[in-house]
Amino acid sequence: MRFLITATEQLGPTLKGLRRAAGLTQTQVALAGGLQQKTVSMLENDPQRCTVESLIRYLVAVGTPLNLEQGVAQPQAGARAAW
Repeated sequence: MRFLITATEQLGPTLKGLRRAAGLTQTQVALAGGLQQKTVSMLENDPQRCTVESLIRYLVAVGTPLNLEQGVAQPQAGARAAW
């Protein structure tokens, strides 16, 4: 399944959904990804405060690769124009 994320507000709920779909707890993701449980919680609730490394570790732990595609979508209304 593909998830199109064009705003930071979409990232946390998407991550939580991926974790739940994998049948994992936050603690299990933390152990599998070499993260602290509080980092997993922060990724799901306040992802803009986390590092890219933490995001990638989280994604590996839930079995979801990071795939970037250029020019596939326009930012949604209200999304930050420049990060």
